[in-house]
Amino acid sequence: MEQERELDYLLSQLLTGRRVSAPERLAPLVDAASVLTPLRQAMPSAAFASQLEGSVLRRARQLSADPQPSAHDALAETLIETPERRVPLSGSQSAPVRARTTPSARRLLWASVIAATLVCLIGGVFVAAADAEPGGALYVVRRLEQNVRAQLTANAADRAQLHLDNAQAALRAFDAAVAQHAQGARLTDALDTFVAEHLAARMSLSAVTDTAAHAQLAAALEEQRLQATSDLRAALPAQDWPVRVTVTQALGAIGVVVPVVTQVTLSEAPDPADSRGDGRVTTVTVTGVGFQTGAQLLLRGAPAGTALSVSDDTLVAQVRAAAQAVASQGAVGVGNPDGTAAISKKDPIFVSRAHPTPSAEPTKSGDDNGKHKGTPTPTP
Repeated sequence: MEQERELDYLLSQLLTGRRVSAPERLAPLVDAASVLTPLRQAMPSAAFASQLEGSVLRRARQLSADPQPSAHDALAETLIETPERRVPLSGSQSAPVRARTTPSARRLLWASVIAATLVCLIGGVFVAAADAEPGGALYVVRRLEQNVRAQLTANAADRAQLHLDNAQAALRAFDAAVAQHAQGARLTDALDTFVAEHLAARMSLSAVTDTAAHAQLAAALEEQRLQATSDLRAALPAQDWPVRVTVTQALGAIGVVVPVVTQVTLSEAPDPADSRGDGRVTTVTVTGVGFQTGAQLLLRGAPAGTALSVSDDTLVAQVRAAAQAVASQGAVGVGNPDGTAAISKKDPIFVSRAHPTPSAEPTKSGDDNGKHKGTPTPTP
């Protein structure tokens, strides 16, 4: 209770516009409250409130009518504790007894929790974030709203269509960000949303039993995949190294063959072109899948070394540097001619090469005193 009072005091200070210094255990809650403070002035639109209210009530009726206990029951019991009551014992003492609820009561309780929580959220958060763009402070709230809508949509075909619409909106946002040369969260948020919603639509499609609806949604899903493949490929050349990797991974998630690096091996040897013998050359062997003819070794996102051989699953390149120097450049990667790129998520493996054994010096009789470093000349 003391922590609750302390948090209540900190929040009241925060709402007056003062800067507060919260203890470590309460800092995450205060930080979250400071981000959401501007939402107190938001007002829901009548259309949104009506639609969400109807969805909540339908879901509540489903939970109330469900005769079988579910995981929601256990969660409700975990989140909500019923008050303790005392029953008399033999004498003047009394013992605490936890009030129990029936499965039906637990389902009603859980439905009420859903309704109450969402009605509170309608009061500002969802509506304020309804038009939030990728990269914005409220975009995470918009994603929450989208997930809630999908969870409350009982019909599989409607749910698949909802995910398709969300994915299409995210793809449009990604295309707009690319056209405006935007970087950072605006680009990656849109891309992450598109992939998540497109895959969710595919999963929901598997539950659609109506033949006509299934065929229509499947065609829309494939059309969206082809459009996204074209848009993402077109965006690759203008992106820097980290975003190229992210876009490549998004292409792979929707079924496009892209490069994937599984392991990097470094093998060091003396550089034959160095007459003094101090130089080193490192052979870099990258294994994986999806490597194209003409693929290049990438260090820090830039082409490096000379490619010796390339196959679908192996790239071998040579870099005029010590193995440790190559490894210190950061993640080793592969760049395909089409702009797709991949990096290794594992540390490279160092493979030692046997160094040439120096020639033995013949032993000079009588002047080494047993301290010679060469090998005695064998007697014929």
